[in-house]
Amino acid sequence: MFEEALERSPQFITAIVGLARTHIEDATYGWSVDRKASETEAKRLLDGALSLNPGHALAYMELAHLLMVQRRFEDGRKSAEKAIFIDPTLGDAYHVLAILLVCLGEGKEALRYGRDALRLNPGAPEFYLIAVAEAHILLKQFGDALPYIQRIEARRPQW
Repeated sequence: MFEEALERSPQFITAIVGLARTHIEDATYGWSVDRKASETEAKRLLDGALSLNPGHALAYMELAHLLMVQRRFEDGRKSAEKAIFIDPTLGDAYHVLAILLVCLGEGKEALRYGRDALRLNPGAPEFYLIAVAEAHILLKQFGDALPYIQRIEARRPQW
């Protein structure tokens, strides 16, 4: 659908970013036959989106997501922070930043951003809960992590 939208409107930034997200997910979950090619295509698309609009928060958030998948956590952090600076209401950017901060070993900051993500998006998908649970675990607050893990398990037992 993103490709079809881009055939009709090649500069539709939200479709460009959405298509990049599909390539990031392909790389993340091993759905593509060539992970590196998926990452490269996602980066190309995000660079294109940012060249059309250098202030597009969602593009910076997805760039942070891509950098996280590539284990470039500090670079990802900068991109997520830029997304939040541009759009302080973008819950997904807070979530990505929370996960990046867990990866960087910064539990307190991760917990703050994870909670902010949930506050900004109270109907958030289950993966938002993972960031908060992981931050608590990183801080050795296992009892505080448990309710989040139980909520995830209740909603997604297959996880």
